[in-house]
Amino acid sequence: MITYAVTTPEVIFQFFIFLGWFVHLDQQKVVSRWLEQEFTNHVLGLGALVIVLLVVLFVLIVIAFNVLRTVILYFGLEVHHDAGHLTIARGLFERQTMHLSINRMQTVEVRQNIFRQALGLATVKTRLITDENG
Repeated sequence: MITYAVTTPEVIFQFFIFLGWFVHLDQQKVVSRWLEQEFTNHVLGLGALVIVLLVVLFVLIVIAFNVLRTVILYFGLEVHHDAGHLTIARGLFERQTMHLSINRMQTVEVRQNIFRQALGLATVKTRLITDENG
């Protein structure tokens, strides 16, 4: 589950959202001025190292957030197939259970990004045939 969370494409978008949130919080430019001063004082030395360490810290925070979100959503994931039905149960704080009729499945889509393909992981989505009432 952790490998699945780390390889999700949303990690990149979450990184930029977190970076934007940080810039918004630093409206008084306290951290920005400090980083700029460190970078200009030590262009080839410690300043560049500080920038790299902050970027790595941002990436680790985003990954930790994504792992936590995935664990909460997919904790205890169970998939059962029996008598023409597919039953999927998941969730840590709120347990969700779906009962799907295999006869009503219209399409099955399997998605893999390059990282998940290398690790043998995939996201599976299905579309069901429904009537007017849903």
